[in-house]
Amino acid sequence: MFAEMFRHFRTMKGPLAVAAVLFAAGIWIGAQTDAFGRLLDDQLESLSETAEALGKLENAQWWFGLFIFLNNTVKSIIVMYLGLLFGLLPAAFLLINGMVLGHLFASLDAQGVHVWELIVKGLLPHGILEIPAIVLACGYGLRMGSAAVAALTGRPGARSELKQVMVVSLPLMLFLALVLGAAAVVESTVTVWLLSM
Repeated sequence: MFAEMFRHFRTMKGPLAVAAVLFAAGIWIGAQTDAFGRLLDDQLESLSETAEALGKLENAQWWFGLFIFLNNTVKSIIVMYLGLLFGLLPAAFLLINGMVLGHLFASLDAQGVHVWELIVKGLLPHGILEIPAIVLACGYGLRMGSAAVAALTGRPGARSELKQVMVVSLPLMLFLALVLGAAAVVESTVTVWLLSM
């Protein structure tokens, strides 16, 4: 099941590169400008309130991990398939999530927090799994969008390309769930432990 998917990854260099650039651009925009500061602060505040509410529950660490897993997995899969709408939503999703990260790090840096230490302890342990998985999902969303546009315009072979991407997306959903599940476990255990040191 995964063998065909991994083979298909080799044809995805373009969309995955675009997805990675969009995410990186979002981080840069979020760090360099306050134009979207209020919107990004609202996003961070909402996440903080959710984490605080989960922290009050019995077995809070388990609920925290489950929330992270469901939030990331469901959003990634939905955004991937909504890429059929010309690839606009995966592009927006990458930019916004990158901007949230960039804005957070810039705000903490302004407060005198050691941002690089925070990145190493608070992002990399789970982010090394989570970020590539999200970029992969959005890359496929972008590919679906471009293939859908090509099919609508009657480009030869476009329908076959779209069908192939849709077929590969089925095992990809399971793959994303596995990777993001592992990332959620790391984030709710290892990351929390590192940040508490």
